[in-house]
Amino acid sequence: MGRPFRNSSAFGKRIEYWIVGQMLKEGLDVYLPLVDDNTVDAVVKRPDGRFIEIQIKARSKKMPN
Repeated sequence: MGRPFRNSSAFGKRIEYWIVGQMLKEGLDVYLPLVDDNTVDAVVKRPDGRFIEIQIKARSKKMPN
């Protein structure tokens, strides 16, 4: 039963990268952590120099088999 988890985690990772791409297109400075812990998917640098930790969540309407 490893397939559904693999499919859902792959879907989530694709959405994370899509969202990061959209943020980069908007001109934001986006940094991606090398390790996926502490529920931080990306860090964005604000114009005032402060950093914001971002967690990206995605859901699919299609249920895995």
